[in-house]
Amino acid sequence: VYPQCAGGGTALNDAVAFGVKVASSSTLPSLVYVFTDGEENSSTQTVSIVSGFVTKTLASGNITLVGIGPKPAALIALGVPAGNTLDWSGNAAELTTKVAPAVTRGVVATAQAIKTGKKSLAHFFLDIDSVSLQDAAKKCAHNQSSSETPRPMVVCLWL
Repeated sequence: VYPQCAGGGTALNDAVAFGVKVASSSTLPSLVYVFTDGEENSSTQTVSIVSGFVTKTLASGNITLVGIGPKPAALIALGVPAGNTLDWSGNAAELTTKVAPAVTRGVVATAQAIKTGKKSLAHFFLDIDSVSLQDAAKKCAHNQSSSETPRPMVVCLWL
């Protein structure tokens, strides 16, 4: 959980900037997930400042930024590529039926992309369509015992 979100506030702008900043400190390809069930209501940074920072940092090509929440347009305004957003109401049932399978396939798609030389994905939730859950499970089991597949740095922020 992003530390500045204690007490029910959603510092979405600050959390996105924080996640991208942490990922940018790594030389490894990085995957940043931002999960939120709410709207921005307590950030110290403005949308325009965060969007500029995120856009400039993502241009390095080393970070895949993914946003999951009830307002994809708000995530896109912060610099999350449109193909990397998933509309989620915050409903617990959707977490297991919609979000978890999409995230699982997305991680596998990202690992496959890195293995072929890509450092980031701009269409995370579109690229996952080529990865079935069964394939994802097999690859995850194989990768636990294999050092062949590069592993990205993963930053997850829950708001």
